[in-house]
Amino acid sequence: MKGNNRNEDFNVLTTAVTPYTNQDGIHYERPPLYSLQSDIELMTGTTKNSKKVDHGANTNINDLEIAEEVESPNILDVDLKLIWSFRKVILLSGIISFSGFLFGWDTGVIGGIIQMDSFLSKLGYPKPGLEPGSIVYELKSYQTGLIVSGYHIGCIIGGFTIGRLSSYLGRKKPILIAMGVYITGIIVQITTSLTGKWYQFLIGRAINGLCIGSIAVLTPMFISETAPTAIRGSCTALYQINIASAILYGAIAVYACKEMYSNESEWIVPLSIGIAAALTVCVGIFFTPESARYLVSIGEYDKARASLRKVGDPNVERQLELLQAKIRVDNQASKTPFSFVFHKQFRKRVFIGVSLMTFQQMSGVDYFFYYGTTLFKIAGVSDSYVTMIVLATVNAPISLFGIYIVEKLGRKKTLLIGAALATTCLFIYSIVGTLKIDKDSLDPSVNRVPGIIMIVFTCFYFISFAPTWGTSVSVLVSELYPIHIKSHGIALATAFNWGSNFFIGFCTPIITDRIGYAFGFVFTGCMFLSFWVILFFVPETQGVSLEEIDTLFEKNG
Repeated sequence: MKGNNRNEDFNVLTTAVTPYTNQDGIHYERPPLYSLQSDIELMTGTTKNSKKVDHGANTNINDLEIAEEVESPNILDVDLKLIWSFRKVILLSGIISFSGFLFGWDTGVIGGIIQMDSFLSKLGYPKPGLEPGSIVYELKSYQTGLIVSGYHIGCIIGGFTIGRLSSYLGRKKPILIAMGVYITGIIVQITTSLTGKWYQFLIGRAINGLCIGSIAVLTPMFISETAPTAIRGSCTALYQINIASAILYGAIAVYACKEMYSNESEWIVPLSIGIAAALTVCVGIFFTPESARYLVSIGEYDKARASLRKVGDPNVERQLELLQAKIRVDNQASKTPFSFVFHKQFRKRVFIGVSLMTFQQMSGVDYFFYYGTTLFKIAGVSDSYVTMIVLATVNAPISLFGIYIVEKLGRKKTLLIGAALATTCLFIYSIVGTLKIDKDSLDPSVNRVPGIIMIVFTCFYFISFAPTWGTSVSVLVSELYPIHIKSHGIALATAFNWGSNFFIGFCTPIITDRIGYAFGFVFTGCMFLSFWVILFFVPETQGVSLEEIDTLFEKNG
């Protein structure tokens, strides 16, 4: 009997959403009438197909209208005049999304810092140089790996700790706490210039990770709850734009500081800029209204109305009612136990989500961002810091193009094209590096031509990866799961993403010391494998309703 009750509960949960397609052909997810209609009647004073039963709010809302507010339409369908009418909320979203700058900034500066002579002489160990009588300083491979990857351990913990505070403290306070944590981490790193302890720098990096992991949860959530439905997708994309832009600015800052300073200032100044960015976020968040959705969830309706007015919502009472309905739906979904993601009905979806998030990191993108300065220095490039600026310059604008092609070509085709092109570029990079680069040569000209070829195909790799895998994976993964297990499914896939990132950060210097550029074949193989996984297992989810996605998986096992 107990097993039968569990199956009945499971069946109720798996039918908690039904699809709806509006007159423009845009698909939405909405709760069925039997589970939500009574709530709507109670909250809005309407009945099904009624014109209006007023409770004091001049609105006429039915369940289909609520469904349209819950889900965002294709961002390419947004009218530019509509965007202009929401310029105030776009500005607020831009302020909130600036927290993503810290994420990109760290990625942009760390690869250059770990190669600076002043950094290595302070934290590293002396060893004989290539020239007789010369002394050089270096960190051991595992120490370099821990300094880079320890950050990701902090990210995982931060997402599950500081990020969870949003349920109790709202959206603003946890972000401000995260900024305080970030500044603390930077101070810990900067003071290693006094102590010379490499593990202190590692601790500071892990503290920074606590912040980055939490804002990866908080910022998209805050923006999605602040922006109106019609421009929600575009506003949320501002977070990714800030990350890509900050990677570029970080690479430029590291190069500029290396040229300007010859002491510890060359790495202290880029780190200190991170403090300025965090303080900027604090100022911006201070003037940003709290999430109306959070305020409604704790019963602060007057404050929620004030928040909606500040973001320029033209119909405060109607939006308030929509928020109440959405919260009821989410509360129903939140009762689903995490173990449901492993039910046989969802195993294939979980496999796809975890695989895509893992392949995204095992594509090698952070192999280049974290260690590109080191890799291209070995390849004989005269100034590998300039090379990183070139790669970041390619990555930033081409990432914006991904917002367009993911909707134009669809999710599956976009990923297939990206995997095929990235595999080709990585293979050429790896074969040239393995066969043509002489790591022990003292003559830079020996490696110049193969080094240039490797840089060119790395640029082609970013052109292939950034607008495809860089943007499409998170979109497709979010569309795989029905609403009652969506948060659990995405959380599991994201954990694998962070874990893969840790692997890249930690293992790259250790493995590269032993097999050199042949490590690139690992990423080549992962991209090659991803192509076939997508081709045979991943369905196209663009414009497909939840019911149709369920049918696809049932039909294909």
